[in-house]
Amino acid sequence: MADKEIGSLTAATDPPPDAALVHIVEGGNSRQTTIGKILSKAGGGVIDLSSPMEAATTYNSSATWTKATDLPAGCNLMMVEIWGGGGGGGRGTSDAGGGGGTYARYFVDPTNCNTTETVTIGAGGAAQTVSNTDGNAGSDTSFGDLLGEGGGGGGNNNGNGGGNNVVLQHNINSSVNTDEGTTGSILHTNYEHLFFIEGGGRGEDDIAGTGRRYAGAGGGGANGGTAGGTSTYGGDGGAGNNAGAGTAGTQPGGGGGAGTTEGAAGGNGRVKVSYFEV
Repeated sequence: MADKEIGSLTAATDPPPDAALVHIVEGGNSRQTTIGKILSKAGGGVIDLSSPMEAATTYNSSATWTKATDLPAGCNLMMVEIWGGGGGGGRGTSDAGGGGGTYARYFVDPTNCNTTETVTIGAGGAAQTVSNTDGNAGSDTSFGDLLGEGGGGGGNNNGNGGGNNVVLQHNINSSVNTDEGTTGSILHTNYEHLFFIEGGGRGEDDIAGTGRRYAGAGGGGANGGTAGGTSTYGGDGGAGNNAGAGTAGTQPGGGGGAGTTEGAAGGNGRVKVSYFEV
């Protein structure tokens, strides 16, 4: 359904019949604002997503989530945020930076989680040392088999770095824009829990990498040594270099900068888990 602009919300009547959670945005387009709040239809209350029960758990390397020890008492809603690994930059005088890793946000009922869930952090695309060669794609990041996230594509020789420009919000609106990004993958093993997704920023060959709000930003190109894009919540793209090696993208999911002597690596992915009581 489309965004609804209203002065107040009532849990029993305002969400659509199939909606368990509704995203509340306080001013502006929902795709451009901060995480905001959600309305729980079942609980009837507004949940401030910036105020979890306790500090969120951030995974910067692969690990195991264990329900018995990691789930706080009383928690009945988990917000899982995932960043894919950023693509590496290409090597060559006209090569582009790597695309940023995609960002996805999920809401999960902890009772649907297994006793343990495997957290796999996708690696950023490796540095490219072969002359006139495309950058390497970033890897997928996942939280168990409920969740998966595609890494940003590697920078292409002679322009057009990888990464997907996708904005989708479950129960609110969805759009898939194809004007940016060529080779980044998007993988989701369970759309039921998917609430919001933003594709990684595009790597460029002769202008700065595309910035993002949540996803990883794209890397800069070797042609002119352009800057990498910036991201508010994801990783920044690395700068390109027309007389040497590009600069690596930062975690989570920043695309690597292209270079004439080496295309830089993309930033690794990340998983962040926040806990709420509805």
